[in-house]
Amino acid sequence: MFRTRVRERWARIGAAGGIVAGLLLVGAWADVLPGGWRLRGIVEAHGVREGRERALHAAERLREFAGEDPRAIADAVVFVGSSTIERCPIEKLFPGVNALNRGIGWAGARELAVHLDRLLDGTPRAVVLYAGSPDRLDDPLDVEAVLSGIEALAVAVRGRLPDAPVLLLGLLPTTTTCGPESEAFARIDAGIARIAADRRCEHVGFVGSALLDEHGALREDFSTDGLHLNEQGYAIFADHLRAAPGPFASLLAR
Repeated sequence: MFRTRVRERWARIGAAGGIVAGLLLVGAWADVLPGGWRLRGIVEAHGVREGRERALHAAERLREFAGEDPRAIADAVVFVGSSTIERCPIEKLFPGVNALNRGIGWAGARELAVHLDRLLDGTPRAVVLYAGSPDRLDDPLDVEAVLSGIEALAVAVRGRLPDAPVLLLGLLPTTTTCGPESEAFARIDAGIARIAADRRCEHVGFVGSALLDEHGALREDFSTDGLHLNEQGYAIFADHLRAAPGPFASLLAR
């Protein structure tokens, strides 16, 4: 009798321990508790998982675009880019402007070029391009690779829309951009300006703008996570675009 009770007690303890362990694993996996990043890496390599998640997200965004009325793009200003564009509250920032958000989070410049027929599935009035940020984050010091991708996208846009106004934006740094990365960033910024001139695009960079601090990094009070803009940051971003040269000053006016 005594041994039976002991076994039952240990069985209950084991079951309770299993439940607690299971809850801890679930909490870690969901990032409620520390250790989730390492745990998920054991199950699936982070690079593999991130690649799959990015591909799924891009496919979902492209399905959303395909579901839009094809007439919506006619005479619209189309914003094309990565997560900085996808997160951008365009309707709020540019009230009264016929604009479409065709941003795809984490899409590099070459990926955007591949999807261009689906991003510009019509004849927009103008295009705003913000491309190359994911490419730069993948390798902050590989200036030529970043610029090569941006130029490929600009060439593709010009091939599709030879006469439409195109605004090629410079990239925003992160809140931690410094040292050699700052030097590479300056070269990328100058390269984007050159690409814009070569491809008959207008250009707006962010070096010296109110979004950056005295060291040339993104100001922390204008960012949500060190990389993306917050609401106040986007308001300054919009004002900066409204000061763009050429036709965009009127296209994006309040």
